[in-house]
Order: sequence, then structure tokens, then C-alpha cells
Amino acid sequence: MKYLLVLLLFISSACSVDFVKVEDLTGSWGNENQNTDLIVNRQQAIFNFTCASAIINDDITDYGSQSFNTAGTYIQQFGNIPQDYDPAKYTYAATFKFSRTNDVLRVEILKVADGTTLGIFEYQKNVLVNVKKCP
Repeated sequence: MKYLLVLLLFISSACSVDFVKVEDLTGSWGNENQNTDLIVNRQQAIFNFTCASAIINDDITDYGSQSFNTAGTYIQQFGNIPQDYDPAKYTYAATFKFSRTNDVLRVEILKVADGTTLGIFEYQKNVLVNVKKCP
């Protein structure tokens, strides 16, 4: 009987545990002042910048609501394509450092090769930006 009471107590306490729901990052994020947007879905995250784009081919929709890092690709773009243009030369493996406070998502993008900062951007949830590309 004693073991049965302990078992019942254990089961009832396990059922009453509150699980913290991670906020979903799915949707549109934007920053008009920085001329950038970010679209997140269950397959990938796509960034658009004035003279670049970036992609994370991973589902980040349920990552932690505080901060996390993930890997992706950053691609430098040009309005007037240079004569020596080689996509591989302007495509970089990158680390994306995310931090979130309420509806503001801050992303720092770093080149994997040398740690150079490619940009620090702040996005707001549900802000649509018509990103103007390189002249």
C-alpha cells in the first residue's frame, strides 16, 4: 500500500508540471530602416538584404525563445555584376546568432572562415518590407 501511494503521488506530480511553450518563429519579420526582411517557415529561413541574401536550410521555427545559434549560407549580391563574378567566391558559410525579446528578433551573422561580422540586424514580427536591391 505504501508503494502504491508513492506511485500515485509521483504520477499526480508529473501530470501537474507546467511546460513552457516555445514561441513559434514562423512568419514574416522585417526592418524598414535596415532594408531587410526575414521569412521563416518549417523548412528554412530566408533573409533579403540590399546587396545580399542568406538562407538557413533548417527548421528554426521552434528554437528557444531566448537565444540560439545555427548555420547557413550568406550570398553577396551586386547590382552591376563584376566581370570576375563567380558565385562560389561570393558565397560564405555563416553562423547566425539569434536573440529574441518579445517581438524583436536580433540576428548577428558571422563568416565561419574568419569570424568577420557580415551584419547585425533587428527584425520586428509581422513587418513587411519591400527590400530594395543593389543599384
